[in-house]
Parts: sequence; C-alpha cells; structure tokens
Amino acid sequence: MRKLSYIVSISLISLFILFLFQCSKTPTSPDEPFSESSSSQISNLTTLGSLQLILKDKPVDDALNIFVTINKIRVHQASPSNFIVLSEEEKEFDLLALKNNPQPILEAEMEPGLYNQIRMAVVSGKIVFEDGVYELEVPSNEIKIPVVFEVKEKGIVQIILDFDAEKSIKVVGAGKKNTKYILRPVIKVESVRYQ
Repeated sequence: MRKLSYIVSISLISLFILFLFQCSKTPTSPDEPFSESSSSQISNLTTLGSLQLILKDKPVDDALNIFVTINKIRVHQASPSNFIVLSEEEKEFDLLALKNNPQPILEAEMEPGLYNQIRMAVVSGKIVFEDGVYELEVPSNEIKIPVVFEVKEKGIVQIILDFDAEKSIKVVGAGKKNTKYILRPVIKVESVRYQ
C-alpha cells in the first residue's frame, strides 16, 4: 500500500512540475503574434540601404528652360532578377537649372543586393525660348540606364546622372512655326559613390 502511495505521489509531483514548465512559456495568441518570420522582418527594417539619384545637365544654346516630367523610377535587381518600383510620383525638372544646381530626383530605402539598371518614365516636356513655349514630343517614354551598383546594409549609394539635353532634343523642320522638337533622352552615369 505504501509503495502504491509513493508511486502516486511521485506521479502527481511530476505532473505538477510539467504543468509549471508549460505555464512559464510565453503564450502565443492572436493579439500578440510573434514568430521567426516577424522577427526577421523587424531586423530587415534596420538593415536597409539607401539609393540617391542626382540629376544634372549640359546646356542647350538659346533655350531659356527645358522642362521634363518624370513619373516613374524603377531599378532592376540582378538576383533575383526582377524590377522594383521606387517611385511613381510625378515630378517636373528644368534641365537648364540643373547645370549649376544638380537636384536629387529620388531618395529611397532598398533591400541590400546587386542592381544593374535604372529605368525612368518621361511623360512630357517643353522647351522655352524668348519667342514662346514649344511642346517636346516624347516617342518612347522609358529611359533605360545601364549601371551596376550594390546596396549594402545601412549603406548609401549616390548615383549622379547627366541628362544631356543637347543630344536629347532633335529639331525637325525649318522656322519656328514648322519646327518640331523631339525628346529622345540621353542620360549618362557620371558617378557612383558609396557612403
């Protein structure tokens, strides 16, 4: 009888210890979800890098202003191979003002990795002379800029782009009334800097 009583006591103590051990674990409930994936998402937020795009220009003779409107900027990630949209905000730039005052057109946080192309959508443009304002025809609105750059954790990549307005604008016809101005953007990468 004592032996049976002893076995029952040991079993009850074991169950009690097991119960205490289970209660000491952090409860998981729908109100407070936490998992390895959410933990990695939190750590990813602190390891993002940044990309800065700076635009400058070479001047065009006789023009007072050359306005270009950009509405989408994408980058191509080398691996995995896909395009990432960084901005769909419509912005207008006066290319001639960029000659002495390069302007940032984008600053965005990005996943670390290797990238090999930037694409920008130019939706419209106009050129201003002393005698008036003329619309720029844009036959192909997407500009492909091949450039290899690496975004590092918490690092900053600054890319300076030179929008060569002189080579980008084609003049067709003679006389102001019969002249067409066609914009085929020529953009060169001037430098890639890491901070």
